[in-house]
Amino acid sequence: MNKDKSNADKFLIIYNELDRHMRTCLKAKPGTPNSHLIKLMAKSNRVFSRYKEDLLAFSRLRNAIIHNPYKKDAEPIAEPHDNVIKRYEEILEKLTCPPSALSTVAVPRKKIFTTDMESKVFDVMRVMLINSYTHVPVVYNDRMIGVFSEKTVFTYLAEKSKQKDVVITRDIQISEFKDFIEFEGNESEYYEFVSKETLLLDVEKLFQKDLKNNKRLAVVFITENGRQGEKLLGLVTIWDIVNKGQD
Repeated sequence: MNKDKSNADKFLIIYNELDRHMRTCLKAKPGTPNSHLIKLMAKSNRVFSRYKEDLLAFSRLRNAIIHNPYKKDAEPIAEPHDNVIKRYEEILEKLTCPPSALSTVAVPRKKIFTTDMESKVFDVMRVMLINSYTHVPVVYNDRMIGVFSEKTVFTYLAEKSKQKDVVITRDIQISEFKDFIEFEGNESEYYEFVSKETLLLDVEKLFQKDLKNNKRLAVVFITENGRQGEKLLGLVTIWDIVNKGQD
């Protein structure tokens, strides 16, 4: 932004850009007040909702600058502080160029604890307990082939005990659970795969949906194009979104 412009001019440029964006999105009628546009956007857009009060305050400030009854004595009547300009620019960026889930809340691949079919179940469970992990991707050649979770062990024991007594020894490998780590094999949870370009807003909406076939969404896995057979790039749980909202 031009450094020679006053803060009032900079403020109005940001305001006008955001105003145009909202009118395009809503296909608003000419003359619709800016504050009304903000409220409408906030009803259907979580990002707008998050910044609604800031935007309404900025809308009132813009009106004070434009509709100045003291132009002969004070022009502009209000000069926004540098921090206000910075804040408005940051909000504009988030509203017009919404971030992807991978670039914001997702746990990146390098920080994801994974396992393979040859790993010892007890070793995996120990790491899960220490770190409070609930779901561990099972990979082969860096491609996900399943998910080992707390419910995997429970389901395994419940099914196997129908036939005979079951004991999990320290030498049992993840491969023993191959029938219970499949993506569609969980009776109470399901998983979603999305592409690396998927917006944070869209991932949030996935978690907001009602139960799917009486199952709850446990993890959203991110791959190049949103396919199961691709390399894992990141993952998102509801707790990642909740914690992000508290930042």
